[in-house]
Amino acid sequence: MKKVRVTLPDYITQTISHDAIDFGFKLNNFYNRLFSIYAEKKKDVFFLPQSKNNNVIQFNLNKENEDIYLSTLRAYDIQAEAEF
Repeated sequence: MKKVRVTLPDYITQTISHDAIDFGFKLNNFYNRLFSIYAEKKKDVFFLPQSKNNNVIQFNLNKENEDIYLSTLRAYDIQAEAEF
């Protein structure tokens, strides 16, 4: 399994945490659902502007999302994953 680390503004991580609780998901499962939904809807890489208050989230990609992640790295010719 591939571990992903993402920095997001506080308000987004708080919303995600509350939604996961409200819908009865474990965070890792919820992050994978968000990842796959975003991958289906968006094909362009989108970067959020930096905010003063950020949180780092880490989660393990499931097999399907790992395949999407690796193909995205190849499609954008990303050599260093840390830059992505």
